[in-house]
Amino acid sequence: MDAPPPADRPPLLLLPGLLCDAAIWSRLGPALSQVAHMLPAAPLQGNSIAEMADAVLAAAPPCFDLAGFSMGGQVAMEVCARAPARIERLALLSTNSAGLSPVVREHLGGAIGRIAAEGLEGYLADAFGLYFTAAGQADPTLRALFVDMGRRVGAPTALRQLGALLDYPGFDLRAVRCPTLLACGALDVRTSPEVHAGMAAQIADAELAVVPDAGHFTMLEAPEAVTEALVRWLRRSIA
Repeated sequence: MDAPPPADRPPLLLLPGLLCDAAIWSRLGPALSQVAHMLPAAPLQGNSIAEMADAVLAAAPPCFDLAGFSMGGQVAMEVCARAPARIERLALLSTNSAGLSPVVREHLGGAIGRIAAEGLEGYLADAFGLYFTAAGQADPTLRALFVDMGRRVGAPTALRQLGALLDYPGFDLRAVRCPTLLACGALDVRTSPEVHAGMAAQIADAELAVVPDAGHFTMLEAPEAVTEALVRWLRRSIA
């Protein structure tokens, strides 16, 4: 994140989600890199969402566009709260400003003990089925990408990330003042289109993009649609 962006393309900082690294963005199309200097962040580190946001800001350019996926979206909101003048545009993908739903909280709370006792393999195998559509689950390339990301992030970081998610109190979206994209999969059962529509209603300058035939990991299951939405968002003028 330290390299200066080309003068003709604004920096776009990309924050990954739980047990994800830069590979989460690897399927996005070349049209995105034509309008932004993409800066994929490393796996999020810290014992809280607030600590993760502070670490992101410490390494970020002076001014930038910001996109966060899932847990990365929650970190992105905290980054906005800390340095609103540095954020030109905000994109929140498959995230929930209210924190975890009861169902997700129960699942992730149980995952902590399982990962601590058994490691990541069992959790990753089960989680894949929860976050992808039936078509995505049948794709061995997607499964390998998902599992390999989790293995690279590793169990110690996973446990810190899970603890941070469980402690996250939520965010008041009325504080967001920049052009904002909210994107989600039409078939996402973890952070539903209804959740994103409610979030969009709380932001003065928001656009909602519901991606057909995709679950939680929209940028892996429907990269063309997500690329199109991000390019459209990046081309919006700043008032």
